[in-house]
Amino acid sequence: MIETMSDCPLDLEEALARTGGDRQFLRELLEMLGEDVPQRVAAIREAVARSDAETVRSEAHTLKGAAANLAAGRLAELSLGVEERGRAGTLDEVEPLLASIEREGERIARFARSLPT
Repeated sequence: MIETMSDCPLDLEEALARTGGDRQFLRELLEMLGEDVPQRVAAIREAVARSDAETVRSEAHTLKGAAANLAAGRLAELSLGVEERGRAGTLDEVEPLLASIEREGERIARFARSLPT
């Protein structure tokens, strides 16, 4: 259960506005995002292992967009960091961000489960 708004991994008011106030729909979208994060992180790690900067950039860009659409600012910010490193080819700097992205994805999944509908 989310104890305080500071525990909330997104701008709830904005996210609800974007879903027309439909809490059930928001919950479903957040659950999908929470499930997508580990898959994207795994794809990024595989791309880093292959030194495939373009795939790192692309996967991070996709994750950033999904997070931004749901007003999950911290996840979008972290994903942007990975995207920028992919664009620059500085893949050795990606792993610490991925660990943070995983934690943020877990926060989003927990929040989705606790969101009253």
